[in-house]
Amino acid sequence: MDTYRELFDFVQVPALAVEIAFGSFPLPISNERPFDTYGFLPALLPLWCGETPSYTGYWKHWFGERSLTIVAVTVENQRRTREVARNFEQIAREVVLTAAERAESLTPEIEAFGNRAAISAVELEEIAQIQQEWGNEPEGLLPLPQFSSAAPLACFPEGGPYSGDFPYDAMPLNEQVVRNICTPETSRELRQRIAALPYAPPWFTTTEQAPVFEHLLGQKDYLGAWMSLNSNGWRFLEAKKALRQLAQESNVPGLDLLAKAWAAVPHEKNGTSPESASY
Repeated sequence: MDTYRELFDFVQVPALAVEIAFGSFPLPISNERPFDTYGFLPALLPLWCGETPSYTGYWKHWFGERSLTIVAVTVENQRRTREVARNFEQIAREVVLTAAERAESLTPEIEAFGNRAAISAVELEEIAQIQQEWGNEPEGLLPLPQFSSAAPLACFPEGGPYSGDFPYDAMPLNEQVVRNICTPETSRELRQRIAALPYAPPWFTTTEQAPVFEHLLGQKDYLGAWMSLNSNGWRFLEAKKALRQLAQESNVPGLDLLAKAWAAVPHEKNGTSPESASY
């Protein structure tokens, strides 16, 4: 995980998020913990792990026009990826909401986290009141200023009035839109809907991504190659090689840092064997 320090700096991840990722500042939620290796996609910059197992972290597409956001990834469900926040201010308040729900009060640990995350005592009490009404549902946070103009998809179970660019079931689809989506970002319904389109990207119509990636890279379709690399149908060892190829050929600033960092993580350690571990 140490290899991610330089990458976090390049992406300008907030200092508190970096401290959480490296375990120097604890979250006020007992079963949330610093990074562990269950295998994650190149687009994920992991901040912490949860039960099931799952990851929470930044989600960065290095090609295309998608915004940097924060997601939760469920490892055992084909690494299903959902947007839970659009900036660190939002995820910090969601942490407080979840922690208050589990502790049934504002504990000293929650207050210490809130202070470090620049959440005032008044706002902590407001979030505690929201928890009483909503539990840990992020919809309840919509009245807060940090959620008023750019709320994450998690606040809109039906997808609207969502203003971001993370995929959701009811979104309109055209050829440009679907080229900017990778398979773990979709529900089964949306994945099937995209795969049935006459202009479906090839990474939505295969179970083996390596040949698709090689073809797209040969065409210098770096966006397509990146989306293929972040779609289901890879063995980790071959994906590491592919990411290094993409970084070298595209010469996109910072992608070499990602290739170095991601390749250094033993994603394959929890597979039946290193050669077969996959996503």
